[in-house]
Amino acid sequence: MKRTAIAAASFLVAITSGAGDESRSSVMRRLTYSQYNNSVRDLLGDETRPADLFPEEDFVNGFKNQSVAQGIPPLLADSYNAAAERLAKSVFLGGDDSKHVLPCRPRSADDAQCREQFIRQFGLRCFRRPLTAAEFQRYSASFARQARQTGDFLQGAQITIEAMLQSPKFLFRVERGPGGPWRGYEVASRLSFFLWDSTPDDELLRTAASGRLDDPAEVDRQVRRMLNDPRARQALDEFVAEWLRFDLALGMVKDREVYPEFTPELAAAMTEETRRLIQDTVWNDRNFMQILTASYGFLNSDLAKLYGAIPPAREFDRVNFPADSDRAGILGGATFLALTSKPGETSPTVRGRFVQDQFLCLEVPDPPPGTNSNLPPADH
Repeated sequence: MKRTAIAAASFLVAITSGAGDESRSSVMRRLTYSQYNNSVRDLLGDETRPADLFPEEDFVNGFKNQSVAQGIPPLLADSYNAAAERLAKSVFLGGDDSKHVLPCRPRSADDAQCREQFIRQFGLRCFRRPLTAAEFQRYSASFARQARQTGDFLQGAQITIEAMLQSPKFLFRVERGPGGPWRGYEVASRLSFFLWDSTPDDELLRTAASGRLDDPAEVDRQVRRMLNDPRARQALDEFVAEWLRFDLALGMVKDREVYPEFTPELAAAMTEETRRLIQDTVWNDRNFMQILTASYGFLNSDLAKLYGAIPPAREFDRVNFPADSDRAGILGGATFLALTSKPGETSPTVRGRFVQDQFLCLEVPDPPPGTNSNLPPADH
């Protein structure tokens, strides 16, 4: 499975290269909320996950990163503005650079050399490519004006951070293809958001600047480096949560008379079991099919009781299913079975639709006109 991730990342870079197709149109996607949270964490050291308070994201084709649903309505624009203001203020709380965002120590409020160094460096990291001359001049002018008015270099840096975090250059990822001016940086962003669900780090940006991301061997080296970073595991968790709709699983409601053991805590344990099964398969480089065929699960005591299995010595340890169990992999796990059932009974229709949509990526067409969708009374 880890080998699959390496191959997939190389394939994404090949797509970016365009295989000689200079006519490929530009692609633009807004950062998903998880990408926004991860990016401000890596840019500013902020762990508060501000996007969790934004208006709810839409799922399209099973995921949140589909461009057709990534506009910025007024309510989201207001959320971006408020988040940028709060994030920028938090960087220099107490009047010092405790989060080490500045690359230099300013000698005065009007230190032009330190100002330029900060704007260029932070702009590169925030926009994921170098600033243009016009961008640099605009941010430098607003920085200098704020610093002179307040007599504080940090106030100039704060307003610059706030402005950059509201810029479409940060909020959107633009890929212009092989004919564009920032091809190496676009490759870096594509790798980073695929493998880390976050913005490129300094090493990836330096590699992009050198032009070495045109070399497949260097891409392979960077991918292997990135897969050994903890951010790769977090990105996998985010993908699994969207793919298997953990949001719906965690909000399930069941008939307490039929399922008295069902609780929100049990639902959370179900998703954790699924998450750990896929983590184990990927990071221990097991056969992909074990996601569907594994005769074991990663259970806590509540799930072990539900499955009729031996309770684990530690919560969410690996536990073999009983010999007479019909369970296997994620399709036999409680997450999938509970998610694709009604509150008081199973639903083969919902289950089949989920398999079609999420596993086979097939669109179920609408019924023919005039179809009677009323079900006959149940015969008990």
